[in-house]
Amino acid sequence: MRKHTLALAFAALLFSASAVSVEAAEYPVKPIQVIVPWAAGGGHDISARVIAEGAKKYLSEPMVITNLIGAAGLNAYQKTLKSPADGYTLLWEHAANLITTPLIAKAKFSWKDFEIIGSIGSTPLTIFVKNDARWKDMSEVIAEMKAKPGQVRWCTTPNSASGFSLYAVEEAAGGFTPLMVPSQGDKNRIISVLGGNSDIATAGISSIVPYMKSGDVRVLAMLSKERSPFAPEIPTLIEQGINSTTEYMFCILVPKGIPDNIKKTLASAMEKTVNDSDVVESLARQGIAAKWRDSTETVNIWEEEGAMYVRLAKAHKLIR
Repeated sequence: MRKHTLALAFAALLFSASAVSVEAAEYPVKPIQVIVPWAAGGGHDISARVIAEGAKKYLSEPMVITNLIGAAGLNAYQKTLKSPADGYTLLWEHAANLITTPLIAKAKFSWKDFEIIGSIGSTPLTIFVKNDARWKDMSEVIAEMKAKPGQVRWCTTPNSASGFSLYAVEEAAGGFTPLMVPSQGDKNRIISVLGGNSDIATAGISSIVPYMKSGDVRVLAMLSKERSPFAPEIPTLIEQGINSTTEYMFCILVPKGIPDNIKKTLASAMEKTVNDSDVVESLARQGIAAKWRDSTETVNIWEEEGAMYVRLAKAHKLIR
């Protein structure tokens, strides 16, 4: 009887392993959840939805976007890490957020607890004001912040990506003191400026493009090394004498432990999607330069950015 029971248990185990293996080989066999840590309408959300639409040609199941906001991204990060390592839960994020937020929050995890599948493209950060703002360029804004500390209201997500972009600009400009108005995500920062609750903010060009076209906002500087092909009329911050750049590279991350064949299938589908001419055009309309970078290349970039963010965090006494 005991031998019969053991045989049945062994057979069940083999069947279970076989089922998992078959599902992995046929991946995907059900919709893939893409967790976006920020509100709908921002750069993360827009880029994820463009890729999800384009990927319908290359994946047998849809990519379904879930906006899981809150706690400066921590809710989304933890949700992803706790999900099964089966390729059906992806995180859509860039280095600035996922490196800095867990670091400052002293979370029990870091970006290195995820696996990076690759990145789909990047968008430069912009510094913008309402169209009727009194400043003509960043030199005027910085001069006022130095002359009147705490008077210019800068909308940002403290100790997260937009906060660190502010720290970098402040460092490069030799120091100034804005009044920080907290708000999470590009969309909410745009609303804050347009609603008169703040004076100035940063946002990815992918988020700000519609408001530039409508004439609601005016971009004072592009935080890229060179002028963006999406808005060549806008000078870089470097051109205005402040050597600071920030570009956001949208990346696909998963919990560690996903089978190699699933990672290869996903990476291959994403590469084909990013190189699809329709997708390239759709991303370009949102100010995102499509470029597939594989896991190795993307990780190397994250390592470099991570060193910068740690330096800024120490300079602002956010960590020891």
